[in-house]
Amino acid sequence: MMKLTFKKLSLAAVSALALLLLVACGGDENGNGYESGDENGNGDAVADGLDHLLVGMAVEPRTLDLHGTNDMASAQVSRHIFETLVLQDEDMNIVPGLAHTWTQYNDRVWEFELNDNVYFHDGTRLTAYDVYATFQRAAGSPQIEAILGMIDPATIEVVDELTIRVGTPEPFSPFLSHLAHSAAGIKSADVLAEIADDASGDLDANIDRLPIGTGPFMFENANTWVSGDRIALVRFEDYHATIEGRDLPAFSELTFRFMGDAGARFAALETGEIHIDLNPITDNFPRVADTANLRLEYVDGLRTEYLGMNNEHEHLSNVIVRQAINYAINVEEIVEAIYQGHGAVGQTQLAANVFGHNPNIVGFPHDVDRALELMAQAGLEDGFSIVLHANTERQDRVNIAQIVEQQLAAINIDVEIIQLEWATLLNLLDDGESDMFLLGWTTVTGDGDYGLFPLLHSSQHGPPGNYTRFTNADVDRLLDAARVSVDVDERLELYFEVQEILRDEAPWVVMLQERPSAVINYSIVSNLILNPIGTHYLGDIQLGE
Repeated sequence: MMKLTFKKLSLAAVSALALLLLVACGGDENGNGYESGDENGNGDAVADGLDHLLVGMAVEPRTLDLHGTNDMASAQVSRHIFETLVLQDEDMNIVPGLAHTWTQYNDRVWEFELNDNVYFHDGTRLTAYDVYATFQRAAGSPQIEAILGMIDPATIEVVDELTIRVGTPEPFSPFLSHLAHSAAGIKSADVLAEIADDASGDLDANIDRLPIGTGPFMFENANTWVSGDRIALVRFEDYHATIEGRDLPAFSELTFRFMGDAGARFAALETGEIHIDLNPITDNFPRVADTANLRLEYVDGLRTEYLGMNNEHEHLSNVIVRQAINYAINVEEIVEAIYQGHGAVGQTQLAANVFGHNPNIVGFPHDVDRALELMAQAGLEDGFSIVLHANTERQDRVNIAQIVEQQLAAINIDVEIIQLEWATLLNLLDDGESDMFLLGWTTVTGDGDYGLFPLLHSSQHGPPGNYTRFTNADVDRLLDAARVSVDVDERLELYFEVQEILRDEAPWVVMLQERPSAVINYSIVSNLILNPIGTHYLGDIQLGE
C-alpha cells in the first residue's frame, strides 16, 4: 500500500460554545437582524478596515446545506464554514485537510487518519463518526450525485475514533479530488442524527440557516443570514488550525454582501462599503485601472460558459437545428464584446487546463448561410419561437442573451429573453422547463470526469447537472469506461472521443473558457490568492495599509 504522511501543525485551544442549532430565525420588522452598527450594517470595525472584511457577491447562496446544492455562490460561503478531508491548492494538488494522512487501502477504498482535537462550532469534537454520518447522507443526495454519488455506503467504515475508510463500487481515479469539493465538507453526526429523527422539517431548515462546521468562520446567531442582503460570519476563536498552511484568520468578521447589480458593487468598492468584488464584469475593467486603490486580480480557470439547449424540446431535439444555432451564433464576437478578451473562445466543454481536454477540437465557425441551409434541411425555413433564460444577477449573461437574440433572428428564430433570479432559474432547470439557458460550469476537480459526466451523461438529467437533457448511448459508454479506468492514457483517449462526438451532437453552444477574477481595494486588502476553481479562500487575507 502507498502511504502519504504529512506533519501535523500545532493545535488550537479548545473551549465549548453554546449550541446554536435550535435557535429560531428572526430579525427586525424589515427582516434585518443586525445586532450592532449603522443602518447599513456597518460598525466601527468597518471604518478602520482592520478587522472586518467586506465582500461583494453577485448571487446569494442557494443553501448552506452542502448536500442540497452544487452552485458556486453557496460553495464560496460554505468553504469558510465547513472543511473537507483533503484540499486542492491553487495548483490543484491534493493536500491535507481534516485528514493529515491517507492510504489507498485497496483499488476501491481509501483510509484517512483525522487530525485530533478538532472541534465543531458548537464545541463537540470531530471524530470518524462525523465523517461516517456525513458521507452516508451525502451519497444519497441527488443534488450532489455528480460529486459524491460515487461513494459506496457499504465501504464507509469507522476503524477507530480518528480513522475512517471510504470507497467506491468500482475503481475511480479522481476520488480524492472529489473529496476536496466543498460539498464533501464534514458535518456533525449529532446534528445529522437530530435531523433524521425530526419529522417536522424544522431542523432541516436550521442546518441551512445555522450551519455548524469546523471551519475558521461561523454563524454567530440566527440573524447571521439576512436574505437578499448578506451573510455575516465571525471568526471561530477555537479554530484548530491543523490544516497545513492555514492559520487563524487575522480579522474577526467576514461579511458577504449580495449585490446583483455590477454597477452597485463597483460603487461600493469606491466608497469602501465592500473591499472585494468577487464577480466583476469586464465593462468595469477600464474603470478599475482609472480608480485609485483598485486592482484587478485574475487566474486561469477551470470554467466554461455555455448556451444550453433542451434536447427534449420540439425543435432542439433535432441535431441539425442545434448545429444551425451553433453556426448562427458568433461566439468570437460575443467574447470580444462582452468579455473584452478576458478569457478564450471555448472550443470544447472542458477548459484547456482540465485533464482530458481535447486540443484538436475546433468549434463551429460563424456561418449564417450554412445555418440557413440546415434550417431548411430541417424543414424550418420560417423558423420558430423559443425562450432563453438568463439570471438577473449576471449582467454579462443578460448581455449575451441580447446578442444571441439578434444573431438567431438572422435564421428566423424568434428569441424571448426571460430574466430570473438565480434560485428560481435553478429550480426551472431542475424540472427541465427551460428551452435555452445561459450557464457556466467549473470543473472543480480539474478532471474530465467532473467536467463531462454530470453535464452530459444520460443518468444525470436535472439537478446533477445535465440540464440540456442530452442523451447519447456512445457518450454514456465512453464516460462510464473512463470512470473506472486507472490507466491515464486510456482515460485521455476516452475523453478525447467523447468531445469529438459532442462537437457534432452540439448540445451546447460553447462560449468562453473563463478566468476567475476579483477587484480589490489594495489599500485595505493584501495576500488574496485566487483559486482556479473560482471559489476563493479568504481567511489568509491581511487587512490594513
